[in-house]
Amino acid sequence: MTLFTQEWGKCRPVIMLHPLALESTAFRSVARLRAGRDVHTISVDLPGFGRTPGPDAPLTPACMAEPVIELARSLATPPVVLGMSMGGRVALEARPARFEAAPCLSAASPAAARRSKPSSASRAASG
Repeated sequence: MTLFTQEWGKCRPVIMLHPLALESTAFRSVARLRAGRDVHTISVDLPGFGRTPGPDAPLTPACMAEPVIELARSLATPPVVLGMSMGGRVALEARPARFEAAPCLSAASPAAARRSKPSSASRAASG
């Protein structure tokens, strides 16, 4: 899957992943400021958001991370990956260990993984 991207600046690449209900324009102001400081910001529309179509599979953080990993691997210089909220959760799935030599990952308030069953502590507290 190819992600829709918006890019600003040159030099060090930073892939920015948006929160739920937003898309690549969420980082436009920050990207424009960073463009003059040797930063190549690549803001993406994650699958199912903005101008990137949704996948045929269920829309999970792991599913959304796959094209981010492909994008990171396609760059000449390993990127920093920055995600906010849902984008932070996707960034954790696309963690630098999954693509070679990425220097950094930043997840601001990543959305927590949903548990399939309540833990024994939460069952005891509720009941």
